[in-house]
Amino acid sequence: MHKDARNNVNLTKQQKSVEFANRILKYLISLGKDLDFINHFYGLNISQNDIRRFKDFLKVIKLKAKGYSLTKTSMLVGVPKDTIAKWVFNKSLPFLVRIFQHYIQLGDSKDKLWLSVNSTKGGLFTGPWILVPDKIIHYDDVLFVINQLKPINECKIKHQFDLKSDNLKRMKPNFFAYLLGILVGDASKVGIKRKRRTTRRISLSLTRTYPTNERLGDFVSLCANYLGLRMTRIKDGPKGSKNKNSFFRWSSQSSPLIEWIFNVCLGLNDDQLTTYDAIKADWILTAPKTFRIWFLQGLADSDGFVDLQAQQIGIITQPNTDLIERIFKSLGVNSRKRIFSGRLEGLMINIRDAYKLPIFNPLVRSYRFELLEKLVKAKRIRGRWPKWLSDKVDTYIRSGLQGTQIVKRILNEFNIAIRTKQIYKRQKGISHEK
Repeated sequence: MHKDARNNVNLTKQQKSVEFANRILKYLISLGKDLDFINHFYGLNISQNDIRRFKDFLKVIKLKAKGYSLTKTSMLVGVPKDTIAKWVFNKSLPFLVRIFQHYIQLGDSKDKLWLSVNSTKGGLFTGPWILVPDKIIHYDDVLFVINQLKPINECKIKHQFDLKSDNLKRMKPNFFAYLLGILVGDASKVGIKRKRRTTRRISLSLTRTYPTNERLGDFVSLCANYLGLRMTRIKDGPKGSKNKNSFFRWSSQSSPLIEWIFNVCLGLNDDQLTTYDAIKADWILTAPKTFRIWFLQGLADSDGFVDLQAQQIGIITQPNTDLIERIFKSLGVNSRKRIFSGRLEGLMINIRDAYKLPIFNPLVRSYRFELLEKLVKAKRIRGRWPKWLSDKVDTYIRSGLQGTQIVKRILNEFNIAIRTKQIYKRQKGISHEK
C-alpha cells in the first residue's frame, strides 16, 4: 500500500477512535456519575483494574485528540506506548470500553439487564443479546425472556421427535419448563468462574442400562437447542468400580444464560447445589398448567421411578418436597410423602393420576413411561388366580426370583398386573412345603 494511503487509513481509524471517545465523554458528562452503564448488564465482575484501565483510556483519547504523540501520551498517562497504539487504532480495547460499545449499540435496559447468550473464554460477549430481570416474581417475567430466545438446529428437533413447525413456537415455554425440571434433577450444572463473569454449562450422564436414556438425553439436548443453547452428545462415559454399565453423555456450551437460570429462575447462589439446597421458584405456581406439567416431567424423567410393589409412581424430591407437593396440588393431584433408605424424601402418586397427567413425557417415551403405560393398561384379575397363573408364579418363586421381579415378568409376558403381597402369600406356602 502507498505510504499516503496507509496514513489515510490510520487517520481514519484514529478519527473513529476519537469520535467514539467523545461519545463516552459526553455520556459521562450528561450522566453526572462514572460507569453507570455497567449496571445495565447481568453478571459482570468488575475489578478496580478494569476501572483504572477505562479511565486511562479516556485520558489517552483526550490527549490524542489534542495532538499529543504516542510517546508523550505514554509518559503522561503511564501506559506502555504499544498498548496506547492498540487503543488508538481500535485493535485492542479495555474490557469496560467494549462493554460501553455494547451499551451504545443496545441502549438503556430500563428495569431489565442485558445478557449475552454467547461469550468467548477471553471474556468477549458475542451475542445474541437479550433482556433479563434480576428477580422472578411471576411466570410472565420468565416468558418475557423465553420469547427472546432464538432456536438452533430446528430441523433436528422436528425430525427426531416428529414435531411440526407450527407447534414449535407454541411449545418453546414447555421446552424451558422441561429443561428446568432436568436441572433440578439429574443434570450437572457446572459453574465456570471467568475473570469478569461466571458462566455455567449443563452436563448429563445417563446409564446405558436402559436404551431409552439415549432418547431422553437427545430430547434434553434439543430443548436446550430450541432455547438458543448449543448442547450435543459427547463421548460415552466408561464403566466404573460402582457402575456396571457405561454412560450416555451430553454437554452444553458454557453460557451466562444458564448462570441466569441457575441464579434467578432457581434462586440459587453459585456456592449452592440442587442436591442439598432447596430452589426458590414459587413463581412456577403462577405458570400455566402445561408449563407446570412439563416441569414435573423433566423432574420425573430424571428422578422418577415406577414402584411395581405399591403400583405407584414416585419422585425423589428432597430438598424441594414442599414446592413439588404444592405444584401437584395446584394440578389437582394428591401426593404423599415417603422416606427412602431412612433419609431421602420423595413424593408418591397413584398410577392413574400419573398416566393422566402424564408424569413422564410422552415425546421422550422413557422406559419409565413405557412401564407406567403397560401397568395402567394391564389386565387385573379379581378373586382367585387361574391355575396356569398360580403355577407360573410358583415356578418363578422356586427359581429364586423375588416379588418385584415376578410382577415385572408376569406384566411383560402376559399383560397382567399382580401385587407382590399375593406373591408373598404363595412364597410362604412354598416354604412350608419344604
